[in-house]
Amino acid sequence: MYNRCVVTGLGVVCPIGNNLQEAWDNALKGVPGSGDVTSIEVEGCYTKTACEVKGYNVKKAELDLVSDFCLTAVEEAITDSGVIINDKNNKKTGVIVGSCTGGALTSEKVYKALIEGNKSVDRKEVFQMPISSMAVNIAHYFNIKGYISSVGNACAAGTLNIGYACDLIEQGILDIVIVCGADTLSSLVFSGFHSLHALANGACAPLSASDGINLGEGAGAIIIESIDHAKSRNARIYCVVSSVGVSSDAHHITAPHPEGVGQRSAMRSALQLAGVSVDEVGYINTHGTGTPVNDSTEKESIRSIFGNNVFISSTKSMTGHCLGAAGTIEAVFTIKSLYDSIVPPTINFKGDDDSGLNIVIDTAKKMGMEYALSNSFAFGGNNASILLKQYNDDVIGKESFFSADKRIAITGLGVITDCVEGVDEYINKVNNFKNKSEYGSEESSSAYAIKNNTYKIKSALYRKMDRLGKYLVISGIKAINDSKIDFDVIDKNRIGCIIGTASGPVTSIATFVSGVVKSGPSHGSAFVFPNTVYNAASGFLSICLGIKGYSATVNNGNMSGIESICYSSNVIKHGLQENMLACGNDEISDVVEKLYDIIGNKVYPLGEGGTAIMLEDYESACKRNATIYAEVAGYFMTHEPLESGDVSISESLLSDAVIGAVKAADISIDDIDFIIGFGETEAERKCYTKLFAHCNKKISVVNIKPIVGDCRAVGSALQVVHGALVLDGNIPKDIASDYSVGKGIVVNNETKYGVIIGHSFGGSVMALILKK
Repeated sequence: MYNRCVVTGLGVVCPIGNNLQEAWDNALKGVPGSGDVTSIEVEGCYTKTACEVKGYNVKKAELDLVSDFCLTAVEEAITDSGVIINDKNNKKTGVIVGSCTGGALTSEKVYKALIEGNKSVDRKEVFQMPISSMAVNIAHYFNIKGYISSVGNACAAGTLNIGYACDLIEQGILDIVIVCGADTLSSLVFSGFHSLHALANGACAPLSASDGINLGEGAGAIIIESIDHAKSRNARIYCVVSSVGVSSDAHHITAPHPEGVGQRSAMRSALQLAGVSVDEVGYINTHGTGTPVNDSTEKESIRSIFGNNVFISSTKSMTGHCLGAAGTIEAVFTIKSLYDSIVPPTINFKGDDDSGLNIVIDTAKKMGMEYALSNSFAFGGNNASILLKQYNDDVIGKESFFSADKRIAITGLGVITDCVEGVDEYINKVNNFKNKSEYGSEESSSAYAIKNNTYKIKSALYRKMDRLGKYLVISGIKAINDSKIDFDVIDKNRIGCIIGTASGPVTSIATFVSGVVKSGPSHGSAFVFPNTVYNAASGFLSICLGIKGYSATVNNGNMSGIESICYSSNVIKHGLQENMLACGNDEISDVVEKLYDIIGNKVYPLGEGGTAIMLEDYESACKRNATIYAEVAGYFMTHEPLESGDVSISESLLSDAVIGAVKAADISIDDIDFIIGFGETEAERKCYTKLFAHCNKKISVVNIKPIVGDCRAVGSALQVVHGALVLDGNIPKDIASDYSVGKGIVVNNETKYGVIIGHSFGGSVMALILKK
């Protein structure tokens, strides 16, 4: 049954306040958060201004500061909501975090140590580096056992995470989701935006004399619940989350489309999904960064849709641009605007406003409104707009388009790793598998393809891509070609992409930090910096293929490739897109190898590449007579709160994930014909043996890592490809099998269902059911 999502708790740490009341009071007063930078080295830079969090008391010094910001904001939001998280509800509680740089301060410390040849890096520090560590730390601190994930869509991450959370509540997977967006001021981002000449020389002036941004930092936290759950405990409800519109520019890796095509699409999508007219929206908290192109484009986009019928302001004029935290912090302010019937101002406004828009300047404006919108736009051309509605008991908005009955077809497969190029080559490698890996070399066909751009991607764009982006784009091209979709005819607004990555752009980040360490913060590389955000590869994919629909990048450890497929299926079931490219993407380099050596958990040689899977509405696929490899029948995620450096796996956690996925697919455990696990572990063997002990058939447990190496997110997506190829008859179900479970008496030779299982450091397991 469809569940409406409501907001019941808020928390914030930002440059104008370390709690909700302080930050909100200062926002209404127009208190500036900018000042001289004190926390990082900015010697030689043309500006020394940013918006830093002040007077903050650290809760847990062993965590990266970004996670500590999260804990403080989340604790306040939980207290504000009045919800009590305990053993009765923690399995129906989730965490979705949005961030641009994750544990940037720890990353800089570790990379500096590696550059200087210091071998005393603590393995726990390595686990604090990725974006995924933040959600793991929150789950561990508050003992949360539901769906745990992270979104890495740069400056749109703090809005996309709210949409993702609502998806999970609407489906009934969760009752409560803790949403948090967080980032810290770091040398990486300051030097990066400095290299792009995007920083203001002094206090920023959004929506007026825009000459650059002030970087900010902090965390915003929001407690979202199903309305039934909130009402059952008589919670105070701030507002309803009506919809989140998401789009991609498919234009440029750092600049918005000059006509604001993607921005307009995100705002219109939010309105259409909620069934709301432009006249019903009273206020827009703009992205309003302070850069000339961003501000002028956004103002024109708003004017083209709303005319002068809406009031707008930019709270970044006070907080600065808090990157991945911006969307969530600004959503907090927008929620308070709705609830308190007052709009915060834009400060530092210069000159007369000749835009024809109703900009709230200098002084907060008291006004009642039914709907308010908050915009977040990011590198890679990612756009997200969240529409919020004033709550009342009678009218809570239009029903969702979500359809639990909609079938999801796999119609295209694209694979390129360091030892395999293409699905046919993968099938051949698997079918000739003889218990020994044959890894690729610099002479392999895939290495040649990457080096020589054999897929004829525009050379000017190809030169800008790092290795991670090249692998992803090539895998996407292969999946589209395999699906036989006529890409010259298809509406590019009806196709989206969700990328899963375990490690993200490690090499680009290390390269950029290395330059700053050697030459100082004023010498950051403008060429490398755009590739340091987690969604850069996704941005290049959208640009190369013209994909303008829903776009997200998830960072949830090795199982991120599987999660991209589950997330993409949700998007189709919501009627947001007809087609989705779901991908796993990771790389290897000297830096990645060193980090894994520090972790000390490398069982198989590391691999790299891109795996792309075309998902399609089943009816749409049938209408065009597409080849359907398999169907996505159901999935489930479980979590066991562990410290982020804990790599243990419990038998019960695995069992819960498989049983949950079987239930979601509406089948019996007896229907499973094969298992594709994440590698030989004692917990896996015990779990599968016990779960399938009563089955009167031989169920093979397959492990693809001896064939392609440990490719992390690439590998987990490749597990799904392998399963689809088994169901389509291209690969025997028992090849590459580590062992078998069940009683071994074959009662049905037909292979109908397989379960794909992924695991991530920090305690999450995901199981996905594929159907013939």
